[in-house]
Amino acid sequence: MNPSDVVDVVFCDNSLNRIELEQMARHYPSWGTRIDPTDIAPLAQAMGCDGINVDSVRGLEAALAGPRSSERPLVIGANRPEPVRGPVPGAPRTRLRPTGLLRGSSKW
Repeated sequence: MNPSDVVDVVFCDNSLNRIELEQMARHYPSWGTRIDPTDIAPLAQAMGCDGINVDSVRGLEAALAGPRSSERPLVIGANRPEPVRGPVPGAPRTRLRPTGLLRGSSKW
C-alpha cells in the first residue's frame, strides 16, 4: 500500500466523544472527557504526514479532492464547534440522529 492512499479524518470537538457517550448511556456523569483544542495539521506534519484543518463540509470535500503527496498519508482535522451529543449505538432505549454532515448541510 502506498502511504498516500491513507486518509484519516479526525473529528475535533474538544471531547473524548465516544467515552463521553458511553458515560451518558450508562447515566454516569461526564468525567475527564473534555480536552483542550488540538491543531491537527501541525501535529500530523510532526509525525511525517500531510495535515490540513477544515471547518465545513465543503472544506472537507476540497481536502479530499485536492492534490496529495505521493509519499505521505493525509490527516484532516475536521473542526466541530460543539461535541456531538447523543446515545451510544446499541445502548438500551437509545437512537442516533443524523448530523448536519449526513443531511447535506454545508456546516456541521
